[in-house]
Amino acid sequence: MVIVIDPDSEKMAVGLTTETSDAPAEFDADRGFELPYHDVKIHVLKQTTSAQSSFLAGLFGLDAEATFATVIHEVRRYTIEPISDDREVLVGISARLIATTKSDDLNVELSIPNLSAAGQLDRLDTKIAIHVAGYNSALGGLLPQPDHLDVETFMDFSQAFNRIQEALFKTEAEVNYSPRPLEYRDRGEL
Repeated sequence: MVIVIDPDSEKMAVGLTTETSDAPAEFDADRGFELPYHDVKIHVLKQTTSAQSSFLAGLFGLDAEATFATVIHEVRRYTIEPISDDREVLVGISARLIATTKSDDLNVELSIPNLSAAGQLDRLDTKIAIHVAGYNSALGGLLPQPDHLDVETFMDFSQAFNRIQEALFKTEAEVNYSPRPLEYRDRGEL
């Protein structure tokens, strides 16, 4: 899992490791893959940065501190492909429900429902998204159409995520699979 924070804009990018330099030349994501592994994971990431926010703040000893947090609920179906003696790539399909936040005072237990509730109370700058990889068919009718984030729209996202899982992981959906690299890792890593 990788978190990248741009110190100038304070924007955060989050994702699973996706380097491609390890991929062998013969790697072809469009070839037929059997996807024998299934898993569901929750990733919780939190990083606090402390930086002097400006030249004047530095002169007067004022520090700015921000906490960036991400919670990812991921479900995936995949196979494991060796790419070197010590590296492997997970290739398959996945659906992720992702919530990110930035706060000067993050005092909530990190879970997607809690971040949504705190966002509703305007205590946090929170964003939520659904990301699907390796599936080559329309899902638009299953996606929520939010205009803000609160507990109610979290429920819309949660229900949409459940509908997307049902669509992706049923047997008749396999014709729409277009497996993609989901994660690069050291061999044997969980």
